[in-house]
Amino acid sequence: MSVRTLQTSSFRRMPESRMAIHSLDPGIRRDNMISLHANRGTKLKLLTLCASLLLLAGCSPHPGSGIWAADSDNAPGFTKIDVQFNGRADIYNASEEKAVRRCFWGGMSSRQITLDCVQAANTDIKEQYRLTVTQDDSAELSSDQQLLGTFAKQPRSE
Repeated sequence: MSVRTLQTSSFRRMPESRMAIHSLDPGIRRDNMISLHANRGTKLKLLTLCASLLLLAGCSPHPGSGIWAADSDNAPGFTKIDVQFNGRADIYNASEEKAVRRCFWGGMSSRQITLDCVQAANTDIKEQYRLTVTQDDSAELSSDQQLLGTFAKQPRSE
């Protein structure tokens, strides 16, 4: 067997990754290629870390999340609003221990959320409320642009 035949037959058996290395500029050695791949991996890890930090920074709680207790009596008789961080909220009144409204909420602005609710007793009845956090960290609950009541933020005890 000639040298040429050995080279040709060994070239055919090489995996594609090795063929790619051999097809590059002959001045680039294999150890340099490994170092190029290592740098690319480091850059990818750094990019992934930066993206993760940006996502976590965007997950700070909305000012409307928390427990809100009524400052005074209001027309619907709501005594407490529990706006949870996971996008759910419960509205309570004085006459029942369980929530009278079950809601999903979403931020409308940096200081306002919309509550899409159903009555606990009859889930076919849907209601929409707006909770606006004021400058003094109290909140106003409204529906159809009418103020229903004001609420003060309470510490969460868990």
